[in-house]
Amino acid sequence: MGSFQVTSKNCVLTVDENQLNQYQISEISQDNYHLIYKDKSLQAKIISVDLTNCRVELLIDEVRYELTIDDELKMLIDSIGLRLSEKKIDDILKAPMPGLVINVSVTPNQIVKKGDNLITLEAMKMENVLKAHHDGVIKSVNVLKGEKVEKGQILIEFEN
Repeated sequence: MGSFQVTSKNCVLTVDENQLNQYQISEISQDNYHLIYKDKSLQAKIISVDLTNCRVELLIDEVRYELTIDDELKMLIDSIGLRLSEKKIDDILKAPMPGLVINVSVTPNQIVKKGDNLITLEAMKMENVLKAHHDGVIKSVNVLKGEKVEKGQILIEFEN
């Protein structure tokens, strides 16, 4: 697994597999967990997961945390001073993981704003809301509610 970096506001924490194994984690119910770390008991609830942008929103002991998680490749690129250039706005939305479409919130020719909900996928017992990365107009919706999708499958196309 290696290591990864967790960023929350101005705090940056690098976590490796050994550190992660120090946590005892028990699932209480869907999206609700009990954690024990160094004899301290914590209650955690997953509020949202945005796999596209590597962001997780958690409620830990009634305190809300918004986290960004970077993997080893991103950390390496940052450490040597390289930055991925701002990519051209995508004209397509692809499935970030395999899953089941549980909601389609848009239709062709609909105008959307950055951050609008587009599609909700269920994967690994979690709902993942895919949002618009930019303002635009929906050209086509290529999936239906109840349809299974594969990682990388084109879900929505935007007009140029």
